Amino acid sequence: MLHMIKKQLLPLFLALSMTGACLAGCGNSSSEQAPSDPSGAEAETENSGETETEETPEEAEEAEEDYLSDIPEEERARLKNAAASDETWTVMLYLAGSDLEEDGRASDNLREIMAAEPTPSVNVFIQTGGAAEWKCDGLGVEIDPTVIQRYTYDENGFTLVDEQEQANMADPGTLTSFIQFCRENSDTDHYILTLWDHGGGTAGGLIMDENYPGSETMSLPELGTALAD
Repeated sequence: MLHMIKKQLLPLFLALSMTGACLAGCGNSSSEQAPSDPSGAEAETENSGETETEETPEEAEEAEEDYLSDIPEEERARLKNAAASDETWTVMLYLAGSDLEEDGRASDNLREIMAAEPTPSVNVFIQTGGAAEWKCDGLGVEIDPTVIQRYTYDENGFTLVDEQEQANMADPGTLTSFIQFCRENSDTDHYILTLWDHGGGTAGGLIMDENYPGSETMSLPELGTALAD
């Protein structure tokens, strides 16, 4: 049940916890997991013959409180108030795969989106580009690296809704075009933009497009222009 609570809250938490454009993608996504011992506790659970009982409403409420306990009190109250409100959100993911997609880091983020339960109050748009090849196993779609593609995500999974000629994802005009497309196709109370790729700080700018070798990154002034337009 706790897992289901996390899935239900994730889209809402995503929408409320971001206050503007943010940059992601440069971290190391590898993790280690201890091997299981088939002769230990797991084996005992499998052979115990016990069946899992359905969680009571009281237990579900307690599990939700445990999950929310790691969130600051003010933010926790905002989450609960928003869940009861009629406010709507558009989440725009500008997914520049670059060389990070060579080991599937960009597409892994799409798989993480699939782990969240969609909600009618949050519209999700994704633009893909910037990578020479995409690792699409399990996504239900085949991302074409030779063009710019735009997807939505809802209870039906990822749906291709628009396709544009190849363009440099580090070009501010490419970003502006995506934002305008989302505004024209999703009329909501709030809009959130997430920029996913390399970032070089205030001096180095952001976004490296693998399909345009030798091209410059998007500078912060150019980012400002893209958002203003």
